[in-house]
Amino acid sequence: MASASGRTPAAYRDEAMTTVYVHGREPRLVIAQRPTRRDHLHGAWWPHSGDIDQELAPMLELVRARFGSVFGVMLNRDEWPDADVASRQARHGKTKISWYGAMEAHQIVLLCDRSRRLALLVLPPDTPEPVALTATLMACAPGNVLSTNETLIRARAEAPSMPPAFLGP
Repeated sequence: MASASGRTPAAYRDEAMTTVYVHGREPRLVIAQRPTRRDHLHGAWWPHSGDIDQELAPMLELVRARFGSVFGVMLNRDEWPDADVASRQARHGKTKISWYGAMEAHQIVLLCDRSRRLALLVLPPDTPEPVALTATLMACAPGNVLSTNETLIRARAEAPSMPPAFLGP
């Protein structure tokens, strides 16, 4: 995806996060370098489309590469209205998919090895890149306490002030 400057960055790196993949159809996923239980969010995922069947497996592959097995995925049913709600076989191993209506909007929770729970902000596919990048940085910041909706609202307000140098070489 081209940035506002017209350039297509392959990856961004910051002390607080892992690599963000934004070219081609690779998952756009960032997880904090050291996720802790005290953080409300541990990163962000920016799917290319609203098709959870197409988007989930590649994202889970990246999570597995870093954190080992992903045993469970909790999704907000209201955000994926066309999805099959039955549990299904993930691309590499069995992962139980759970659907909840009362879960925080714009959130996915991953249950991984060693009782690790990762809560990620889910950015709508049509989110403008400056807003998505700002929200991603906020979701990965150590000590973040904002809800997903608060993070998106603040990112929309702060995105225009994002330094152009961040948008990539």
